Amino acid sequence: MDDTTKQRVEKLASSLGSERHVLERIRIELERRGWSAAELARRTEAAARETSGGAISRSVLSRLLNPKATDRRHISIDQLVALANVFDCSVSELLLPPSALEIAETLKALTEGPRLQGAAYAAQRAVESAQDRIVDAMRADRGLWLARVADAIEEAYRDAAAQGRDPSDSLRVTFLQGVTEKYYQSREGQA
Repeated sequence: MDDTTKQRVEKLASSLGSERHVLERIRIELERRGWSAAELARRTEAAARETSGGAISRSVLSRLLNPKATDRRHISIDQLVALANVFDCSVSELLLPPSALEIAETLKALTEGPRLQGAAYAAQRAVESAQDRIVDAMRADRGLWLARVADAIEEAYRDAAAQGRDPSDSLRVTFLQGVTEKYYQSREGQA
C-alpha cells in the first residue's frame, strides 16, 4: 500500500476501530484460513517469541471469541501486534469493521496490481532473453545444443512424472519447449 492509502486507512481505522471489530476479524480469518483456535494460538505464540510479547493462549482466545458477562477479556496492544503479524496485516486493519476491510483489500489490490504486473513483465522479458541466448548457442553448434535441450526436456518430463505431476505444468518443460520453438522458428526465418 502506498503512504497516502495507508494514511487514509489508518485515519478510517482510528475513527472506526474497536475491539469488537478485532474479534470479528479473528473469526473471519479463522474461517478464511481453515484454522482452529488452537492453530491461531500456536501461531500467535510463535509470533510473540519473535516480537517479545503478545501470545494469545487457546483459553484466552476461547474467552475472547465466546465471552460470558462475568468473564470478559480484552485484547492487549501486544496481542494486537501478534495478530497483525500472524494475519499479515497492519494493526489498524484489524480495527476496521468487516465492511471497511473489503474496501481496504480492494485498495491494496489496486496499488499492488500494477507493481506485480510490472514484475511479471520483467520476468517474462528475462525468460525470453535466456531463451534467445540458448537459441543463439544452438545455432552456433546445432547438433550439440539441440541434443542437450532434448535431453533436458526428457529429464524434466521424467522428474515431473516421478513427482506425480503433469509434465505440461512443469516450468522447466515449458521453458525448454519455448527454446525449441524459438530455435525452429529462427531456422525457418533463415531458410
